Amino acid sequence: MSENEKKDKTLVEQHALKRLHKVEKEQRKPYAKQPHHFSWQQFIMIIIFLIVLVIMLSTLF
Repeated sequence: MSENEKKDKTLVEQHALKRLHKVEKEQRKPYAKQPHHFSWQQFIMIIIFLIVLVIMLSTLF
């Protein structure tokens, strides 16, 4: 192997080790739950569910 090939290989190895350390550090972090955003789809589905529930209960009485 020539001098340049050895140097390139060590650079690649160094980069791989840096990436490995970064990934391991990210895996050690505690799980942080993402904030839940209330979507319009959920809002509409809840309204539809409530309407159906009121209609069903009104037919019983």
